[in-house]
Amino acid sequence: MLLQPDRPALYDETEALLLCADRAQHVRQVVQPALERGTVVISDRFADSTLSYQGYGDDLDLDTLRFITHFATGGLVPDLTILLDIDVEKGLERKRAALFAGEGEYNRIDERRVAYHRRVRDGFLRLAEQEQERFYVLSGEHPPDALAEQIWKRVVSTLGVLVESLGPGRGESVT
Repeated sequence: MLLQPDRPALYDETEALLLCADRAQHVRQVVQPALERGTVVISDRFADSTLSYQGYGDDLDLDTLRFITHFATGGLVPDLTILLDIDVEKGLERKRAALFAGEGEYNRIDERRVAYHRRVRDGFLRLAEQEQERFYVLSGEHPPDALAEQIWKRVVSTLGVLVESLGPGRGESVT
């Protein structure tokens, strides 16, 4: 309902609330239990996406969205957020090329005007500027192998800091 292009258009507020409701369910059902078991959780989107897409992209009130996402996630914030930054036009072209090659999906958000996608990108970059300790911004122009290596090094570094913060004998539960 949220992403399929052939569905009726949603009001911006409806879209934001539905996405947060889905995130609340996912956090309680999947993420929180995994964290309680000591499992590392990797997600390809989280609350920053709501701030960027619905806040900066759709111009919804950021303070309201922060409150709603905080409520939906129980205040959960990632230890590391990796942002692959790329020029909007190049990113959309890659998305279309992947679709035509049968390797990707295309959704109703992808159909929005370039100006919308520019606002979303700017939003992500603003969030990264505000939380430089958490965000790791890389150029999406780099070859995939080079990106994978850089990302892996940062993940290992972040996990090492987290294991150390658990104290003696606690690091074994992080995988």
